[in-house]
Amino acid sequence: MSGLNRTMLQSSKLAPAEAEKYMALTMEKQSRANELRAKIANRFSAISTLPSAIAAVSALTKPTPLLLDNTGRQIDPLGNEFQVPKQTPTLKANIRAEKRELFRRAQLEVEQPAKPAPSADDADAPGYLDPRLSQRGAMRQRRQFKFHERGEFEQLANKQRAKAKLEKLQAEISQAAKNTGISSAVKLAMVAPKHETSDKEVPLMEWWDSVVLDGKDYDCLPSVSDDKTKVMDYGQTISNLVEHPIQLKPPDEAMQPQYIKVFLTKKEKKKIRRQNRKEAQKEKTEKVRLGLEPPPEPKSEFASSIFLRPPLIHDLNY
Repeated sequence: MSGLNRTMLQSSKLAPAEAEKYMALTMEKQSRANELRAKIANRFSAISTLPSAIAAVSALTKPTPLLLDNTGRQIDPLGNEFQVPKQTPTLKANIRAEKRELFRRAQLEVEQPAKPAPSADDADAPGYLDPRLSQRGAMRQRRQFKFHERGEFEQLANKQRAKAKLEKLQAEISQAAKNTGISSAVKLAMVAPKHETSDKEVPLMEWWDSVVLDGKDYDCLPSVSDDKTKVMDYGQTISNLVEHPIQLKPPDEAMQPQYIKVFLTKKEKKKIRRQNRKEAQKEKTEKVRLGLEPPPEPKSEFASSIFLRPPLIHDLNY
Protein backbone atom coordinates (compact mmCIF):
# COMPACT_ATOMS: atom_id res chain seq x y z
CA MET A 1 0.00 0.00 0.00
CA SER A 2 2.80 2.36 0.76
CA GLY A 3 4.32 1.85 -2.63
CA LEU A 4 0.98 2.47 -4.34
CA ASN A 5 0.41 5.75 -2.46
CA ARG A 6 3.88 6.90 -3.28
CA THR A 7 3.29 6.31 -7.00
CA MET A 8 -0.08 8.18 -6.86
CA LEU A 9 1.49 11.19 -5.15
CA GLN A 10 4.26 11.29 -7.71
CA SER A 11 1.70 11.17 -10.54
CA SER A 12 -0.42 13.97 -8.91
CA LYS A 13 2.42 16.51 -8.85
CA LEU A 14 2.03 19.53 -11.28
CA ALA A 15 4.55 20.68 -13.79
CA PRO A 16 6.31 24.03 -13.08
CA ALA A 17 4.54 25.83 -15.95
CA GLU A 18 1.12 24.61 -14.83
CA ALA A 19 1.88 25.64 -11.25
CA GLU A 20 2.74 29.18 -12.36
CA LYS A 21 -0.51 29.47 -14.35
CA TYR A 22 -2.49 28.24 -11.37
CA MET A 23 -0.85 30.79 -9.06
CA ALA A 24 -1.46 33.64 -11.52
CA LEU A 25 -5.14 32.69 -11.83
CA THR A 26 -5.50 32.54 -8.06
CA MET A 27 -3.91 35.97 -7.61
CA GLU A 28 -6.16 37.47 -10.29
CA LYS A 29 -9.29 36.12 -8.60
CA GLN A 30 -8.12 37.50 -5.27
CA SER A 31 -7.47 40.98 -6.77
CA ARG A 32 -10.94 41.02 -8.35
CA ALA A 33 -12.52 40.12 -5.04
CA ASN A 34 -10.63 42.96 -3.32
CA GLU A 35 -11.83 45.45 -5.98
CA LEU A 36 -15.45 44.38 -5.54
CA ARG A 37 -15.16 44.76 -1.75
CA ALA A 38 -13.72 48.30 -2.18
CA LYS A 39 -16.55 49.32 -4.56
CA ILE A 40 -19.23 48.01 -2.21
CA ALA A 41 -17.63 49.86 0.72
CA ASN A 42 -17.56 53.13 -1.26
CA ARG A 43 -21.22 52.82 -2.18
CA PHE A 44 -22.24 52.12 1.38
CA SER A 45 -20.26 55.14 2.58
CA ALA A 46 -22.01 57.36 -0.04
CA ILE A 47 -25.41 56.08 1.06
CA SER A 48 -24.58 56.80 4.70
CA THR A 49 -23.69 60.45 3.91
CA LEU A 50 -26.74 60.97 1.64
CA PRO A 51 -29.28 62.14 4.28
CA SER A 52 -27.02 64.96 5.48
CA ALA A 53 -26.46 66.16 1.90
CA ILE A 54 -30.20 66.02 1.19
CA ALA A 55 -30.85 68.01 4.34
CA ALA A 56 -28.30 70.66 3.31
CA VAL A 57 -29.82 70.98 -0.18
CA SER A 58 -33.36 71.20 1.21
CA ALA A 59 -32.20 73.93 3.61
CA LEU A 60 -30.82 75.91 0.69
CA THR A 61 -33.89 75.43 -1.53
CA LYS A 62 -36.43 76.04 1.22
CA PRO A 63 -38.34 79.34 0.67
CA THR A 64 -37.21 82.15 2.94
CA PRO A 65 -39.74 83.29 5.54
CA LEU A 66 -41.64 86.51 4.88
CA LEU A 67 -40.51 89.21 7.31
CA LEU A 68 -42.93 92.07 8.04
CA ASP A 69 -42.64 95.08 10.33
CA ASN A 70 -45.34 96.62 12.53
CA THR A 71 -46.89 98.50 9.59
CA GLY A 72 -47.03 95.39 7.40
CA ARG A 73 -44.17 96.31 5.06
CA GLN A 74 -41.76 93.64 3.89
CA ILE A 75 -38.26 93.90 5.38
CA ASP A 76 -34.99 92.02 4.97
CA PRO A 77 -33.19 90.15 7.83
CA LEU A 78 -31.32 93.38 8.70
CA GLY A 79 -34.59 95.28 9.26
CA ASN A 80 -34.40 97.48 6.14
CA GLU A 81 -37.42 97.98 3.91
CA PHE A 82 -37.44 95.61 0.96
CA GLN A 83 -37.75 97.44 -2.36
CA VAL A 84 -39.61 95.42 -5.01
CA PRO A 85 -38.48 96.38 -8.53
CA LYS A 86 -41.41 97.59 -10.65
CA GLN A 87 -41.76 96.33 -14.21
CA THR A 88 -42.74 99.16 -16.54
CA PRO A 89 -44.56 98.13 -19.73
CA THR A 90 -42.77 98.93 -22.97
CA LEU A 91 -43.03 98.17 -26.67
CA LYS A 92 -41.15 95.46 -28.52
CA ALA A 93 -39.70 98.12 -30.79
CA ASN A 94 -38.10 99.89 -27.80
CA ILE A 95 -36.65 96.61 -26.53
CA ARG A 96 -35.18 95.83 -29.94
CA ALA A 97 -33.74 99.35 -30.17
CA GLU A 98 -32.08 98.98 -26.75
CA LYS A 99 -30.60 95.62 -27.76
CA ARG A 100 -29.24 97.11 -30.99
CA GLU A 101 -27.70 100.01 -29.06
CA LEU A 102 -26.04 97.64 -26.56
CA PHE A 103 -24.74 95.48 -29.40
CA ARG A 104 -23.35 98.53 -31.20
CA ARG A 105 -21.56 99.74 -28.06
CA ALA A 106 -20.07 96.31 -27.42
CA GLN A 107 -18.91 96.11 -31.02
CA LEU A 108 -17.29 99.54 -30.79
CA GLU A 109 -15.49 98.49 -27.60
CA VAL A 110 -14.20 95.38 -29.35
CA GLU A 111 -13.09 97.24 -32.49
CA GLN A 112 -11.57 100.19 -30.59
CA PRO A 113 -9.70 98.85 -27.55
CA ALA A 114 -8.95 101.13 -24.65
CA LYS A 115 -5.87 103.28 -25.05
CA PRO A 116 -3.03 102.28 -22.72
CA ALA A 117 -2.09 104.72 -19.99
CA PRO A 118 0.93 106.89 -20.80
CA SER A 119 4.09 105.44 -19.32
CA ALA A 120 7.14 107.23 -17.98
CA ASP A 121 9.01 106.54 -21.21
CA ASP A 122 6.33 108.32 -23.23
CA ALA A 123 6.46 111.31 -20.91
CA ASP A 124 10.21 111.58 -21.36
CA ALA A 125 9.97 111.13 -25.17
CA PRO A 126 11.43 113.95 -27.25
CA GLY A 127 9.20 116.50 -29.00
CA TYR A 128 9.86 115.27 -32.53
CA LEU A 129 7.76 112.09 -31.94
CA ASP A 130 4.20 112.41 -33.24
CA PRO A 131 1.74 110.65 -30.90
CA ARG A 132 -0.67 110.13 -33.81
CA LEU A 133 1.66 107.58 -35.38
CA SER A 134 0.98 105.11 -32.58
CA GLN A 135 -2.78 105.30 -33.12
CA ARG A 136 -4.58 102.60 -35.00
CA GLY A 137 -5.48 103.49 -38.56
CA ALA A 138 -8.93 103.35 -40.09
CA MET A 139 -10.07 99.84 -40.87
CA ARG A 140 -12.72 98.64 -43.23
CA GLN A 141 -15.90 97.79 -41.40
CA ARG A 142 -17.32 94.34 -41.78
CA ARG A 143 -20.48 93.95 -43.79
CA GLN A 144 -23.42 93.26 -41.53
CA PHE A 145 -26.99 92.18 -41.94
CA LYS A 146 -29.49 94.99 -42.48
CA PHE A 147 -32.80 93.89 -41.05
CA HIS A 148 -36.00 95.72 -41.94
CA GLU A 149 -38.64 96.58 -39.40
CA ARG A 150 -41.86 94.62 -39.46
CA GLY A 151 -44.47 96.29 -41.68
CA GLU A 152 -41.96 98.52 -43.51
CA PHE A 153 -42.75 97.14 -46.96
CA GLU A 154 -46.49 97.09 -46.20
CA GLN A 155 -46.40 100.82 -45.45
CA LEU A 156 -44.42 101.44 -48.65
CA ALA A 157 -46.95 99.46 -50.69
CA ASN A 158 -49.87 101.33 -49.09
CA LYS A 159 -48.22 104.67 -49.95
CA GLN A 160 -47.71 103.59 -53.57
CA ARG A 161 -51.34 102.42 -53.81
CA ALA A 162 -52.59 105.72 -52.36
CA LYS A 163 -50.39 107.67 -54.78
CA ALA A 164 -51.63 105.65 -57.78
CA LYS A 165 -55.23 106.10 -56.62
CA LEU A 166 -54.72 109.87 -56.29
CA GLU A 167 -53.17 110.10 -59.77
CA LYS A 168 -56.05 108.11 -61.24
CA LEU A 169 -58.57 110.39 -59.52
CA GLN A 170 -56.78 113.50 -60.80
CA ALA A 171 -56.77 112.09 -64.33
CA GLU A 172 -60.53 111.40 -64.12
CA ILE A 173 -61.17 114.93 -62.80
CA SER A 174 -59.10 116.52 -65.57
CA GLN A 175 -60.87 114.40 -68.22
CA ALA A 176 -64.27 115.36 -66.81
CA ALA A 177 -63.22 119.03 -66.77
CA LYS A 178 -62.21 118.81 -70.43
CA ASN A 179 -65.51 117.21 -71.39
CA THR A 180 -67.64 119.72 -69.46
CA GLY A 181 -65.61 122.81 -70.42
CA ILE A 182 -64.62 123.67 -66.87
CA SER A 183 -60.96 123.80 -67.83
CA SER A 184 -61.61 126.51 -70.43
CA ALA A 185 -63.48 128.55 -67.81
CA VAL A 186 -60.54 128.16 -65.44
CA LYS A 187 -58.16 129.35 -68.16
CA LEU A 188 -60.42 132.35 -68.81
CA ALA A 189 -60.39 133.16 -65.10
CA MET A 190 -56.59 133.21 -65.20
CA VAL A 191 -56.78 136.39 -67.34
CA ALA A 192 -57.79 138.28 -64.18
CA PRO A 193 -55.07 140.45 -62.63
CA LYS A 194 -53.18 138.86 -59.76
CA HIS A 195 -53.15 141.93 -57.53
CA GLU A 196 -56.07 142.27 -55.17
CA THR A 197 -58.27 145.36 -55.42
CA SER A 198 -60.47 146.68 -52.70
CA ASP A 199 -64.22 147.06 -53.16
CA LYS A 200 -64.00 150.86 -52.91
CA GLU A 201 -61.71 151.18 -55.94
CA VAL A 202 -63.60 151.23 -59.24
CA PRO A 203 -61.36 150.31 -62.21
CA LEU A 204 -61.56 152.16 -65.51
CA MET A 205 -62.41 148.90 -67.25
CA GLU A 206 -63.25 145.47 -65.87
CA TRP A 207 -60.89 142.67 -66.76
CA TRP A 208 -63.57 140.65 -68.57
CA ASP A 209 -64.37 143.69 -70.77
CA SER A 210 -60.70 144.29 -71.55
CA VAL A 211 -60.63 141.02 -73.49
CA VAL A 212 -63.58 142.10 -75.69
CA LEU A 213 -63.00 145.85 -76.13
CA ASP A 214 -59.99 147.31 -77.89
CA GLY A 215 -59.68 150.43 -75.76
CA LYS A 216 -58.44 150.84 -72.22
CA ASP A 217 -61.69 152.40 -70.97
CA TYR A 218 -65.37 152.53 -71.80
CA ASP A 219 -65.05 155.74 -73.89
CA CYS A 220 -64.58 153.64 -77.01
CA LEU A 221 -68.22 152.52 -76.82
CA PRO A 222 -70.48 154.42 -79.32
CA SER A 223 -73.05 156.69 -77.75
CA VAL A 224 -76.70 157.09 -78.74
CA SER A 225 -76.04 160.50 -80.35
CA ASP A 226 -73.61 158.92 -82.85
CA ASP A 227 -74.52 157.35 -86.11
CA LYS A 228 -77.39 154.87 -85.68
CA THR A 229 -75.91 152.41 -88.13
CA LYS A 230 -72.75 152.14 -86.02
CA VAL A 231 -74.85 151.56 -82.91
CA MET A 232 -76.84 148.87 -84.66
CA ASP A 233 -73.70 147.15 -85.94
CA TYR A 234 -72.17 147.18 -82.51
CA GLY A 235 -75.40 145.95 -80.89
CA GLN A 236 -75.50 142.93 -83.16
CA THR A 237 -72.14 141.76 -81.90
CA ILE A 238 -73.31 141.45 -78.28
CA SER A 239 -76.05 139.03 -77.25
CA ASN A 240 -77.06 136.91 -74.30
CA LEU A 241 -75.83 133.73 -76.01
CA VAL A 242 -72.63 131.90 -75.16
CA GLU A 243 -70.37 130.85 -77.99
CA HIS A 244 -69.00 127.37 -77.59
CA PRO A 245 -65.93 126.44 -79.62
CA ILE A 246 -66.18 123.63 -82.11
CA GLN A 247 -64.71 120.46 -80.72
CA LEU A 248 -62.01 119.12 -83.00
CA LYS A 249 -60.18 115.85 -82.78
CA PRO A 250 -56.50 116.05 -81.96
CA PRO A 251 -54.26 115.62 -85.00
CA ASP A 252 -52.34 112.71 -83.51
CA GLU A 253 -55.47 110.66 -82.81
CA ALA A 254 -56.07 107.75 -85.17
CA MET A 255 -59.17 107.78 -87.37
CA GLN A 256 -59.93 104.16 -86.56
CA PRO A 257 -59.25 102.50 -83.23
CA GLN A 258 -56.19 100.30 -83.20
CA TYR A 259 -56.84 96.88 -81.74
CA ILE A 260 -54.18 94.51 -80.55
CA LYS A 261 -53.87 91.41 -82.68
CA VAL A 262 -55.13 88.30 -80.95
CA PHE A 263 -53.08 85.14 -81.24
CA LEU A 264 -55.27 82.03 -81.05
CA THR A 265 -54.25 78.57 -80.02
CA LYS A 266 -54.51 75.52 -82.28
CA LYS A 267 -57.75 74.36 -80.62
CA GLU A 268 -59.33 77.80 -80.96
CA LYS A 269 -58.38 77.97 -84.66
CA LYS A 270 -59.97 74.55 -85.28
CA LYS A 271 -63.10 75.60 -83.43
CA ILE A 272 -63.45 78.84 -85.43
CA ARG A 273 -62.83 76.98 -88.74
CA ARG A 274 -65.48 74.39 -87.80
CA GLN A 275 -68.00 77.10 -86.92
CA ASN A 276 -67.37 78.99 -90.18
CA ARG A 277 -67.79 75.78 -92.22
CA LYS A 278 -71.01 75.01 -90.37
CA GLU A 279 -72.40 78.51 -91.00
CA ALA A 280 -71.46 78.35 -94.71
CA GLN A 281 -73.15 74.93 -95.07
CA LYS A 282 -76.24 76.20 -93.26
CA GLU A 283 -76.43 79.27 -95.51
CA LYS A 284 -76.07 77.11 -98.64
CA THR A 285 -78.81 74.75 -97.43
CA GLU A 286 -81.10 77.71 -96.76
CA LYS A 287 -80.57 79.05 -100.31
CA VAL A 288 -81.35 75.62 -101.79
CA ARG A 289 -84.50 75.41 -99.69
CA LEU A 290 -85.64 78.85 -100.88
CA GLY A 291 -84.85 77.99 -104.49
CA LEU A 292 -82.11 80.55 -104.96
CA GLU A 293 -79.57 77.86 -105.89
CA PRO A 294 -79.95 74.44 -107.54
CA PRO A 295 -79.47 71.42 -105.31
CA PRO A 296 -76.01 69.86 -105.44
CA GLU A 297 -75.46 66.88 -107.76
CA PRO A 298 -75.25 63.45 -106.15
CA LYS A 299 -71.77 62.11 -105.59
CA SER A 300 -70.74 59.17 -107.79
CA GLU A 301 -69.34 56.40 -105.65
CA PHE A 302 -68.91 52.70 -106.25
CA ALA A 303 -71.73 51.91 -103.85
CA SER A 304 -74.13 54.24 -105.70
CA SER A 305 -73.02 53.27 -109.25
CA ILE A 306 -75.84 50.69 -109.54
CA PHE A 307 -78.37 53.48 -109.22
CA LEU A 308 -76.57 55.73 -111.72
CA ARG A 309 -76.23 53.28 -114.66
CA PRO A 310 -78.63 50.36 -114.14
CA PRO A 311 -78.60 49.12 -117.83
CA LEU A 312 -74.85 48.61 -117.81
CA ILE A 313 -75.01 46.77 -114.53
CA HIS A 314 -77.65 44.32 -115.79
CA ASP A 315 -75.62 43.49 -118.94
CA LEU A 316 -72.73 42.20 -116.91
CA ASN A 317 -72.50 38.43 -116.57
CA TYR A 318 -71.50 37.34 -113.13
